[in-house]
Amino acid sequence: SVPGGARVIMCGILAFFTPEPDRVIERDMVVNATNLMTHRGPDDFGVHLDRHIGLGHRRLSIIDLASGQQPVFNEDNSIALVYNGEIYNYQETRQLLIAKGHLFKSNCDTEVIVHAYEEWGTDCLQRFNGMFAFALWDKTKQLLWVARDRLGVKPLYYFSNGKEFACASEIKPLFSVGLVKAEMNERALDSYFSLGYVPAPETMFRGIRKLKPGHFLLVQAGQLKEVEYWDFARIEPVAMDYEEATGKLQLLLKDCVDKCLMSDVPLGVFLSGGLDSSAVVAMMSELGVEPVNSFTVGFDGRRSEGEERYAQIIARQFRTRHHVFTLAPDDFYPSISKLVQHCEEPIVEPAAIALNRLSELARQNVKVLLSGEGSDEVLAGYFLYQFMQRLDQVQ
Repeated sequence: SVPGGARVIMCGILAFFTPEPDRVIERDMVVNATNLMTHRGPDDFGVHLDRHIGLGHRRLSIIDLASGQQPVFNEDNSIALVYNGEIYNYQETRQLLIAKGHLFKSNCDTEVIVHAYEEWGTDCLQRFNGMFAFALWDKTKQLLWVARDRLGVKPLYYFSNGKEFACASEIKPLFSVGLVKAEMNERALDSYFSLGYVPAPETMFRGIRKLKPGHFLLVQAGQLKEVEYWDFARIEPVAMDYEEATGKLQLLLKDCVDKCLMSDVPLGVFLSGGLDSSAVVAMMSELGVEPVNSFTVGFDGRRSEGEERYAQIIARQFRTRHHVFTLAPDDFYPSISKLVQHCEEPIVEPAAIALNRLSELARQNVKVLLSGEGSDEVLAGYFLYQFMQRLDQVQ
């Protein structure tokens, strides 16, 4: 998939592993740490304990609402998985695995990862089209496998002291399990003040790291091994003219949006009126979504020439069920402390407050939202990219 049809959904995962023979992981510790991510997955909760491993999951139910609970196991319960994300091509992969003799208990994409690992090992990542972060426990090998998607859409933080290991969708659960204290990582300050965020693998907290996009970790007998399985720089350039390229881009965007429509719950789309979100709305309409639920944010006191005006034009063009939420200054102040709590690391993103409030309001109507997030990065749409290109040419 290409960015531009990204879905705004969340779950929360936790894994805690210790090879210490005298230490048994306690259920209360795993439960308490996992419940710190209830906001990521308010629909369901699951825990798996096996002496030296603890897995926790908070679920936001999107696909297979009745039988998609986690952790998910293989046929003999020797493999357990907690997972956040979506495998868009899971149906095709599932049919291939069934043909190879694997038995499925559900119709959810989570179980596909378990059986794909049984069949192909860690190489199964090359077969997945999706966004994901997961932790898989192989009891037979006493191996914990932790992976993150190619572009790092889904977050994954971890801590290792050379023996014990913990990872989670957020940082707070890592403090909760008691392996590390909340201390500032001075090395990350330069990145934050220069870029407005802290790039992987560093975080703003000493000892806590982000798993880099396109990487996975193998944790076994206290040893930690990091492996890169995908790198954008290794993609071979394709020779085509402008007309071919635009046609290919349109096909990819349509395919991406089509895959993102996979849902057993109501979904909608953020509509700013810009080219990216408008293209997603157009594709949703072309793919037969009727009506499209579109959501736009406006600001009290701002003139009508704002982006909500252009969003209205697109909404009329494609006959969407359009929702406009107007935010006043009083809407921003209560959101700041909440955002600090959930972002965990400081980030320069002024639009985050409006996006958070818009998401809260949209949740009254839908459970999944598509967005145009990522298109500027793919198509070099920021002035900064032109500036950096000129800098690269300076000898």
